Amino acid sequence: MHLKKGYWIILAGVSVLVVVGLLTRSYITHDESRLFALNAKTGHVQWSAPLKATHAYPPTAGNGMVFAVSKLADPTTLSAFDAATGQLLWEYAIDLQQFKLVDASINNPPVSNKDQVAFGINESTLCVLDIRSGVLLWHITEIVNPYKTQAFTFADDRLIVISQDGTLQALDSQTGIPVWESVLESVEYLSMSLDQPAITANDRLVFVSGSHSVEAFDLQSGILQFSVETASRQLQAVENTLYINTSTSIMAVDAATGALLWTFAVPPASESHPEFFGMQTVGHVTYIANAFWPEGDGQEGEGAWLFALNASDGQELWRRQLRDATSRDAVLDFLHLLPVSNVEVFLITLPVGEHDPFLLSVDNGAKQGVENDMLMAFSTVDGTELWRFPIQQREHFVASPTLQDDLVFVTDRAPRWRNWLTSRNSAWPD
Repeated sequence: MHLKKGYWIILAGVSVLVVVGLLTRSYITHDESRLFALNAKTGHVQWSAPLKATHAYPPTAGNGMVFAVSKLADPTTLSAFDAATGQLLWEYAIDLQQFKLVDASINNPPVSNKDQVAFGINESTLCVLDIRSGVLLWHITEIVNPYKTQAFTFADDRLIVISQDGTLQALDSQTGIPVWESVLESVEYLSMSLDQPAITANDRLVFVSGSHSVEAFDLQSGILQFSVETASRQLQAVENTLYINTSTSIMAVDAATGALLWTFAVPPASESHPEFFGMQTVGHVTYIANAFWPEGDGQEGEGAWLFALNASDGQELWRRQLRDATSRDAVLDFLHLLPVSNVEVFLITLPVGEHDPFLLSVDNGAKQGVENDMLMAFSTVDGTELWRFPIQQREHFVASPTLQDDLVFVTDRAPRWRNWLTSRNSAWPD
């Protein structure tokens, strides 16, 4: 009798252990999205926070805060975190009934100034929240907000937007009341690059990418000041200079007049096709990422490169090859990943594949067919690689980082056990 009772006790204990083991395994292998804050110099994790999302959307940072999008199911939520500590400050959940929507997605990282944060819902609605509380201040519809394209920006006390009727509008950032509007001659919705900012501004002018030109408008009046006849996929205004990524070259023009200052184009190998896919000017240096592919395999210099230029005259300071590539398909993955930089570190996210040399030192699941990225940091002095941080399950979302002061912010979606190890980790060594 005692033996029989002991048998059932043992069996019950084993059953409990099996159930606990299965639940534990299910928990630790379940995918979760997280926001990571990394030390820009070392790649070490400073903090991480869970996100209620089925996909890892790119974050954005500004004014001591980090903003991240979560979409597990309705409602889609925008969360604000303290950039230094990772403390959740507030969450804003999109009310579908309020906006008369069936579904809602935030296609682009939000933008902010010291008082407000703005983000687009789907491709036609713009919302502005109080940056301290997350309370909705106002919203408008019928704006241009293509997937992945930043088609609105703060400038002074105004929010500049592109409307679906083909006008550029300046709105009071506190109220949304129109201040001025101007007709855009060369901007068409379908011709907007789907991967780069379409609009930027300095303290005097607003610059807009068109299909065949870049137009500059006076910030106070909206009057067209000048036009630069060139295709554009990325703009950056730094002090008195406007830098234009034309896809095949980098142009620097006087931000006040549009006069050409210098042009930089990489001399490609014979019969090759260059493609500049990222540009970032910090201080006195312009950093760019370039890829080009040959018509035939095996030509010298094919693949992807980093370049550092003197921002004042466009003279090359250094270059570094990122990896070899033998076909257009092999380098096209780069074209969706924007670099960021401060005065010490240049960062870019690189897609990796089954035969990629980066996988020689880290197995991050790409061999199982999962799309993955590798966030890599390079010295701004000479292009030396400093550290790497693996990112899993990117799917069709861009794992571009954002940078504020000495912290890098990036989102990832991976099994809980891997996120736990990553949060304890440092950076991956060379």
